Amino acid sequence: MDTNKQQQDQHPETAEMIPDMSKKVGSAGVGAGSGSGSGSTYIHTAEQFRLRATELRDWIAGHEGKKPSNRGEGVDDQERKLYNFLTNCRNYWKYGQSWSQEKENIWTEVFGNLRLLESQRLFAKFANKVDNLHQWITKKKRYPQINSKSAEEKELCEFITECFAFRERGCSWSVEHDGIWTEKFGNLDIFNHKRIEEFSNNVKQLKKWIMKNGRIPARNRNDFDFDEHYLGEFIQKCRKERKSGNTAKWTPEKDQIWLETFHNYEMI
Repeated sequence: MDTNKQQQDQHPETAEMIPDMSKKVGSAGVGAGSGSGSGSTYIHTAEQFRLRATELRDWIAGHEGKKPSNRGEGVDDQERKLYNFLTNCRNYWKYGQSWSQEKENIWTEVFGNLRLLESQRLFAKFANKVDNLHQWITKKKRYPQINSKSAEEKELCEFITECFAFRERGCSWSVEHDGIWTEKFGNLDIFNHKRIEEFSNNVKQLKKWIMKNGRIPARNRNDFDFDEHYLGEFIQKCRKERKSGNTAKWTPEKDQIWLETFHNYEMI
């Protein structure tokens, strides 16, 4: 069975966000069908991309905010072409595939924001999760923990982790996401809490590894071991952060966790 089709059957609610890898993608741009509506011609230049985005904007404006479709009565080749373009743009923006900063700038210039790239339904779903998290933290006066016996608390903790990862990598985290998040939490830096939690876990793993192996992990040994390499990288990162003197990177919280665990800075 086609992998794409199988994914869409298993997850119908996210089917529109799964790229159709059976279609050829131009190496320099976002694919978009043109001509007969078959999806056989693709956008390759910034100016062509701007032209197609402008066509999409004007089409939506001329149809009272309705988005183009590829099925139903009265759907013509132009509407199918724009539907293909929008769908491909959504997929490539979501997965970071064939989506450059130049295209994002053009899209924002034409539409004013990135909201069209992620459906209103998904933004509403994100906003609902943020609201649930805010209510939970307000009620409990603490952050959710992953080792909780409560399924709800675990899910909320996983949501924070997911948001943290997206925001740190700049992947699938738009101005709209940031606006929804800030509206609820303001200057409350939940992500900093996540960073400290991650740092604390790494320190515990490092101590456990040293006690087990009787030595400090190295990054580049011939008998490559992923855990040792990861912890060796972690030590190197700690060393750079502490010696930089930048308290935004090597925070008082990190310093306290390190000293409580190792009692000195010999490793870093």
